[in-house]
Amino acid sequence: MKGGRIYGRGSGDMKGQIACALCAVERFNASGLRQPITVVVTSDEETNCGGARAVATSSGMFRDVKVRYGVITEPTLLQVVHAHKGAMRFIATARGRAAHSSTGKGFNAHLKMIPFLYDMWTMYYEITTDKKHFNEAFDPPFSDWNITINDGNTASNVTAPLSRVTLNYRAMPGQDVAGIVGRVKASARRHGVHLAPMKIGKPFFTPLDSKVVKEALAVTRRPKARTVSYGTDGMVFGEYLESVVLGPGDIKQAHTHDEWVSVDQLRKGIEVYARLIDRFCAQGEG
Repeated sequence: MKGGRIYGRGSGDMKGQIACALCAVERFNASGLRQPITVVVTSDEETNCGGARAVATSSGMFRDVKVRYGVITEPTLLQVVHAHKGAMRFIATARGRAAHSSTGKGFNAHLKMIPFLYDMWTMYYEITTDKKHFNEAFDPPFSDWNITINDGNTASNVTAPLSRVTLNYRAMPGQDVAGIVGRVKASARRHGVHLAPMKIGKPFFTPLDSKVVKEALAVTRRPKARTVSYGTDGMVFGEYLESVVLGPGDIKQAHTHDEWVSVDQLRKGIEVYARLIDRFCAQGEG
């Protein structure tokens, strides 16, 4: 700890927030609760929300408790977040035949992939410029449509036997996800490219008139809830309970070489979580 900050990998995302939640829970005695407090700590949120999905679909405890409201304790500088983008990943693969390029006996897999990539470029331009795809509640107001390409570092004098493209798509609430996914699949079929879609999670959205949004705004003394462009386990848990994303610390510090969270934010986070627990579990419905 130095200068009012706690440094260390995960301090700002999510170890500090988990510590805050546990400190807040520690203030309460089970005998004084009208509803139980459920603390869920998951893994793999950064990759595919696998931990959250395992809890939501396989945990008897999670099912039996029948939680209605929740707080995703990601760093938001204690601002109330009621919506964020979802995540979907496509892996497109084209196969060729390796040979020395001078022999004419090989087939370059990129020749299959290039027409598919052109279609994806066209969709990128449309999604990021055509306002029919926009949601002005977000910054930026369009979806992420990020493309990476890998051919296994094939030498320039060898016909590439493999061309692999990974497409990352962050859908927004209200967007025609099925229509966009259908266009990607149709392009892959048309150009002979194998496509493996991987759905990570739906866009997270809790209505502004939800009790958990209103109570979170009251305890944080914020005038309104906001949206963010990054994703959280809300992509999974949002399908099962009304939630907000709310936590101490700044997402800008996450994953940095000198990651940190301020002690002041952690202390405030404990108070916010304790007040929410009091309202939902000690006084009212959990």
